[in-house]
Amino acid sequence: KHKAKTVVKHKAKTVVKHRAKTVAKHRAKTVAKHRAKIVHARVVATTCRIATVAVHTKSATLTSTSAPISVGVAMDGAPFDMQPLDAYSQLLGRAPSIMMWYRQWNEPLLAGSEVTDVLNRGMTPIITWEPFDPNAANASPDPNYSLSAILSGKYDAYIEGAAQQAAAVGRPMLINFAPEMNGDWESWGPGVNGNTASQYVAVWRHVVGIFRAAGATNVGWIWDPNALWNSATTYRAYYPGDAWVDWVGMDGYNFGTTTSDGWLSPLQIFSGSYASLRALTHKPIIIEETASAEAGGSKSAWITSLETEIPKDLPAVRALVWFNRDKETDWRVNSSSAALKSFQHLVASRAWSGGSLDVHPLS
Repeated sequence: KHKAKTVVKHKAKTVVKHRAKTVAKHRAKTVAKHRAKIVHARVVATTCRIATVAVHTKSATLTSTSAPISVGVAMDGAPFDMQPLDAYSQLLGRAPSIMMWYRQWNEPLLAGSEVTDVLNRGMTPIITWEPFDPNAANASPDPNYSLSAILSGKYDAYIEGAAQQAAAVGRPMLINFAPEMNGDWESWGPGVNGNTASQYVAVWRHVVGIFRAAGATNVGWIWDPNALWNSATTYRAYYPGDAWVDWVGMDGYNFGTTTSDGWLSPLQIFSGSYASLRALTHKPIIIEETASAEAGGSKSAWITSLETEIPKDLPAVRALVWFNRDKETDWRVNSSSAALKSFQHLVASRAWSGGSLDVHPLS
């Protein structure tokens, strides 16, 4: 994965309104991880086109002309403060179709009316819900949030409260629960705190089951591994099953020369994982987090490649969320005037003009 993050980062989430994120985010990615991923990425790059051709035969009903892709954003402040979102929408000439933000288990799932606020603007709300406490001294990874601890019932009251909050909203929303489960930088990752794949599947079903029992059928669930990172070996073992999942996702970034990964195209990042997902399920795919650095190539050209290649080569991708923050590098769409022009072109194109999402698309 190219979201391999340094100790200073892994999407260091600043303390924004409602305790949004801590300065030192838990997903610290080491240089060793970057080196492992770039080797894997090079292998994937040689096979991605072949894998995509095979996938096309299994995805005949999800062609690039069947429906436009929905574009979303994750950004500082929003949805708790909508002024940054308004400025972003004005910058692009249209509002995003999806608003994604983060919540952890040291805080309620919902802080207030943010889900309704997002829905009232015509956007689909996605909450990336991470089972850990970012304020803990040992937050990455935190043994208090091992999979066995969650399965013990230790957090059932908290989960039930979250389910009741979601049910009370009574309107469609998506939860991206415990993402990047195939990465050992997460408290719920493989081998961390003694975690196993079977425990992850059991935790997933346990959490979803509590929501269903609470009547929170308005919630759809995104299963979201990290792109490239062990996709061929871990995706199947960690998949909870179609009955428990509504969307499948993948997270991947072009770090360029800001890390040892080097410059990677959108297809180099996503094609291998796309093939693994399509071999696993026919659920629609969301690129749940992505962005590109400027260093090492042309970010503008990278965005243009994203615009043309995803609809053509990865037709089951129905949505994408851009990580629009200046963190370990400047991921924002306006990090340069050229990048902004390319992203404006992307969101103005028919292929990327999708609206709000169906939270239960294949149910």
